[in-house]
Amino acid sequence: MLLFFLEKKRSIHDLHSKLVRFEEKENVCKREREISNAHTRNANSKTMSTCILTSKDLLYNVLRCDINCYCSESHAYADWDVSRIDNFEGIFENLVMLNTTGMETWEVTQVTSMARMFQGTTFLDGIAPEFLNKWSMQINNANNNILTNTSRMFFGSNIRRVFENEQAPYRKVVDMSYMFANTPIETIGSGIDTSSVKIFDCMFQNTSVFAGSMLAYGTPTFFTSEATSMAGMFEGASAYNADISAWHTYQVTNMRAMFKGATAFNQDLGNWNVQNVENFDEMFAGAAMFAGTTLVHWSAPSAHSMQSMFQDTNVRQEFVSHSHFDTHTHKHTTDVRCRPLQSFERFNAN
Repeated sequence: MLLFFLEKKRSIHDLHSKLVRFEEKENVCKREREISNAHTRNANSKTMSTCILTSKDLLYNVLRCDINCYCSESHAYADWDVSRIDNFEGIFENLVMLNTTGMETWEVTQVTSMARMFQGTTFLDGIAPEFLNKWSMQINNANNNILTNTSRMFFGSNIRRVFENEQAPYRKVVDMSYMFANTPIETIGSGIDTSSVKIFDCMFQNTSVFAGSMLAYGTPTFFTSEATSMAGMFEGASAYNADISAWHTYQVTNMRAMFKGATAFNQDLGNWNVQNVENFDEMFAGAAMFAGTTLVHWSAPSAHSMQSMFQDTNVRQEFVSHSHFDTHTHKHTTDVRCRPLQSFERFNAN
């Protein structure tokens, strides 16, 4: 009798164990079905509504994808949601900009950097796409403009004309180095807001056709009062000869090679405040037309180096030799050294 009771108890226990295992297996299957249904819903949603992109790398790859892309072929650019991406660095790099319809609807007010955004990009007829004007309007109208970096934005592209219909939204940008370098840029439309820019290094380097009349101070929003470095800004800009006499330069510490190779440049810079500039190396080297007669008004107590500052320019020998410069040869010198300068007032252009 006892044996029968034990066997029956064991059978009940086994049955209970089987029921538990069955329930566990059923729960697993239920979770798998739920996951599968979720994937199906997401897939359906993806093909029927918005394609949400959450990172710069994902956007970069999708823009270059041909088949089996994250955003399906049924998604037009207008269906792409990029509002979670705050970094647009290099996203259009080396692309050929043909059909961009729909990109004008993208939310971009959250973007902090557009560095290299169009580096090496090919534009139709060298004209910036319309969506860029729409983005400019969108950022300009935002309560909190947080775009701070446009360095190398168009570097090496074929851009000729940009910001023709809308003011560029750059009032908070700090770095514009190399922004248009190595491009055939001709026109920057109504100009760009540079009121916060500190770094102008090589901004127009090797822009062989850029005349730059829109860069006169405050026309309409080109300002240099926050600038700290202008090294190589117009280096190799062989057509540049605009009046920039009113630029504010009192915070600038580096003007190395600023007009190096700017063969057409010969403007009056006598009113520039260069008291904080430390490096003048090759500033006008190769600027064959530059005479520099008004530099007698400069005071440069912070200058440490002026190597080859006037090499291969039109600056006369007397202008240098009757100054505080220690010159070893004539105006074509490759080694123009200076003692610690208190002023340039002894420059003699006569």
